Amino acid sequence: MLEEVVISRSKFQASQIGLQALTVDRSLLSYTQGSSLAELLRHLAGGQIRSYGANGLTTPSFRGTGGSHTAILWEGINLQSPLSGQMDLSLLPTAVADEVTLQKGGAATLYGNGAIGGTIQLENKASFGQGLSLSTTQELGSFGQYYQNYQVAWSGPKLYSRTQYFRREVENDYTYENTYVRPVRQEVRRNASIQQQGLLQQLDYQLPGNHIVGAKVWLQQNDVQVPETILSGDDTEALQQDDFARGLIYWDWTQDRLSLTYKQAYQAYRLVFTDPSIDLNSNSTFTTWTHRLEGEIDLKPGIQWIGGINYIREDAQVTSFGGEVPFRNRLAIYQSIRWMPEVLPWKATLSVRGEAVDGSSTPIIPALGWEYTPISGFTISGNYSRNYRIPTFNDLFWVGSGAMGNPDLLPETSWSGEQSMQWAGKLAQQGTYRLRATAYTSWVNNWILWRPLETGIWAPDNVKQVWNRGLEASAHAQYTWGAWSFQGDVSYNYVLATNRQLKAGTNERQLGKQLLYTPRHEMSLLLQVNWRGYSLLTTATHTGQQYTDGENTEVFALPAYQLANLSMHKSILVSGWTFDLRGSVNNLLNQPYENRRGYPLPGRNYSVALTIKFQNIP
Repeated sequence: MLEEVVISRSKFQASQIGLQALTVDRSLLSYTQGSSLAELLRHLAGGQIRSYGANGLTTPSFRGTGGSHTAILWEGINLQSPLSGQMDLSLLPTAVADEVTLQKGGAATLYGNGAIGGTIQLENKASFGQGLSLSTTQELGSFGQYYQNYQVAWSGPKLYSRTQYFRREVENDYTYENTYVRPVRQEVRRNASIQQQGLLQQLDYQLPGNHIVGAKVWLQQNDVQVPETILSGDDTEALQQDDFARGLIYWDWTQDRLSLTYKQAYQAYRLVFTDPSIDLNSNSTFTTWTHRLEGEIDLKPGIQWIGGINYIREDAQVTSFGGEVPFRNRLAIYQSIRWMPEVLPWKATLSVRGEAVDGSSTPIIPALGWEYTPISGFTISGNYSRNYRIPTFNDLFWVGSGAMGNPDLLPETSWSGEQSMQWAGKLAQQGTYRLRATAYTSWVNNWILWRPLETGIWAPDNVKQVWNRGLEASAHAQYTWGAWSFQGDVSYNYVLATNRQLKAGTNERQLGKQLLYTPRHEMSLLLQVNWRGYSLLTTATHTGQQYTDGENTEVFALPAYQLANLSMHKSILVSGWTFDLRGSVNNLLNQPYENRRGYPLPGRNYSVALTIKFQNIP
């Protein structure tokens, strides 16, 4: 069987040195195939995922930054909305990706706007010469969960084609404990269902002369009921419809010491929010065109130059823009020199990026990464960078509903640095281990915050400077003993994210206080055991106390909580057919918890899934 390859991975992405990343491959993704990317990352990252309920708006929060400070990338294309600067992870099924990579730390030289706290990268793989494959997955779970997935792929000597259709429904009528009323009582969550369906098509073709061309299409419809906070005590009939179409075409060529990649991508997104109780009907649409050309040249052994040019056109139409139809043109040029000598223990990369938005330049963005391996298995590394985020269309043009945009906003900028030590080696010739510790710091200037004016109208402004710093420690081990294999991962994160400067007119009692919904302490654990087709996976997370107001009032803080999840998987192979049966228990301890005040998440819940696969290798 031929090895799978990532066809469209950015060449510039390969120049990263000194940044840490967690890669979730297909085997781990299969445990949450019937769920969203939000649920997967909630298992792995704990409080680094912020959620307004089971299927409410869910965004990442890496190293104390906000949801608009993490770039969400599909095949290197930024999915963040130019309206809000965010991407709702609850709308992204795990089935759309073969591999998910979580990278912490600023990476604006690599990915541009918004990559201040980190990135989440979704990749699809392709392989040639593996014949016909068919698969279907059916999953049932608590609270009306039903998921189905159908996939057909053909892998010939030159052509790879894959078509996938999925549908997901969840009622989310779970019971929760309402601690905001006296006496405390059990209630049922209302108006919290979600219905999704989507289609993905991938084509890759190898041409003579080391050329590869391809195309990918991702279509999806989402109907999401939006529940009211339980603090209000009222039911709602609010409904949000998110429909989008994404597509890209690419060309890749490699010859001797030179390689080139061209990619063109298009996104069309429509969001309709209705709430009959207040007679609200809001319509928002945006489109983006992306053109990117990248190249890599081996200047001499151990030295590579990587560079590219990226053009993005963004257009939007929003009911609340008062007739304004904004658009902008963004042009970025970036390059990197990578030094990786074979005979020396050093690696380094120096990168720089410049971007112009409608002819006005953003700050020049440099980055330096390095690694030093003085002895086998022990590595010291560092990465230092400047990063930025431009204001969103909502920040600039919003009109009405008690709010007003600010066209004079400045881009947010940050300086980030981190240093790490890593130890890696073998365990009794049958296994491996890896230990890593990282210290980081980041200063974010001109942080954009919406706040009420003297007139009572809300408006955004560059109101504060934030200092994020912390420590991260992780350990990984895997071991094989006969037919048994074991894997364990544990991590601890300490995050201190505080306001260091505030603009005049801002509440001075928030100075030096921890940012909202940013726990200081987080831990995660993953244990996996495999034996003769059986697999057992356990994940657990600890999320520390989270403040819900800028003054860090203890009585309003969300308490710390612990979550545990358990999954068992059995794979049976019969004459080219593979039957995979999986059962899962989420929130094993039935822990009541919230990521956002007034938005309870489900207690203990269950799911069972059956996947049937057929592979005909020529």
